Amino acid sequence: MTLPTLSPARSEIVTRGVPTPRPGWVERVTNADHKSVGTLYIGTALVFLILAAVEFALMRVQLIVPENTMISPEIFNRLLSAAGVTVVVLFAIPLALGFIGYLVPLQIGGRGVALPRLNQLSYWLYAIGGVAIYASFLYSVPEAGTYSLPPLSETTFSPSHGVDAWITGVALACAGFTLFAVNMVVTVGRMRAPGMAWRRLPLFSWAGTAVSWMLLVIAPAMLAAAVMLMIVAGSQLAGAGRREGLFELREGRLGLRRERDRPGRPGDRHRQGERHDFVRAELRGDHDRGRVETYAAARTRERVEVEAGLA
Repeated sequence: MTLPTLSPARSEIVTRGVPTPRPGWVERVTNADHKSVGTLYIGTALVFLILAAVEFALMRVQLIVPENTMISPEIFNRLLSAAGVTVVVLFAIPLALGFIGYLVPLQIGGRGVALPRLNQLSYWLYAIGGVAIYASFLYSVPEAGTYSLPPLSETTFSPSHGVDAWITGVALACAGFTLFAVNMVVTVGRMRAPGMAWRRLPLFSWAGTAVSWMLLVIAPAMLAAAVMLMIVAGSQLAGAGRREGLFELREGRLGLRRERDRPGRPGDRHRQGERHDFVRAELRGDHDRGRVETYAAARTRERVEVEAGLA
């Protein structure tokens, strides 16, 4: 029996030199490790928390005494529009995602996340969305309120492009949350350590998985709503805001009959519309009252024509 012979050892070139160390911030923003991405999520969320706290403090100082003139109504509307989306979309959700992305892979015994580049892309979409919202303060600030819903987001009340920046930022953040949810669901489902059954998962990992599944349903719906809101705003800028489908979408009655086509008391709807127009005029201030009155007159004329046709 012939013994096997060993081949002589041969040198292998592993690297041609010692890699030069990169600056810390470059390593941080380009590293796809889940701990690095989770740290970026948490740090960015805390930065937006500071901005939201400053905005809320300014609004409370304005409301501390009646008839306070320290902040103009336009500035107050801008602070309100930015603070609401900052607290919910740019602070609360990303802070939770940062802890989930940092801790869950460690708790399940995984070597990392299943899709590290997708995880990194999710953070940068969120960060770019937040920057887009606050970059609008340099040229055109959104003034449509916390949710930027019609009619305050229409060109009648928001003729600038601030609402477009608000919608774009929210849409990018929601896209990032969707990618994060996809990555976390795949990670927990495929990268658990041997013997780590579902019943043995830590409670925080269960909570993180449940949050990821909910985001997988909610974030695409929010993204679709932002896209539809952008379509409505774009159609109004193009002069097509009165198309039938877009008008029903703008009124929030897609798939249902419009209110004016339903049987009822037309006088009640007429008075309700006048009251809403008056409240909008009071919120916007005297300088926009003429434009709001023109809008109210057009709506009133439309109702009269419809009621005359129904009669």
